[in-house]
Amino acid sequence: MRIWTFLSIKKKYISIFSLAGAEIKTYLKENALYVLVPGQPEYELVPVGNHKFDFKKVAGYGVNFEMNDKGDVLSLTFVQPNGNFKAAKK
Repeated sequence: MRIWTFLSIKKKYISIFSLAGAEIKTYLKENALYVLVPGQPEYELVPVGNHKFDFKKVAGYGVNFEMNDKGDVLSLTFVQPNGNFKAAKK
């Protein structure tokens, strides 16, 4: 039951986003949330706060999800040492 609840929470973050013409995907794999940017490896995300995740194996990189009042994802912002980059939900 606990795993089901955890997966249900993560499912709300699954979406497709657009950033500078690139299609970015967030998805579940092996009970973990991942992000995929074209031309890069997939990155596992680790929750660190309210709608905030760090890349599991890449220090200093993460993502923040912007949500509406209903709990729907509006956008995804990559937080990186060289700046923040916002991707709109498709």
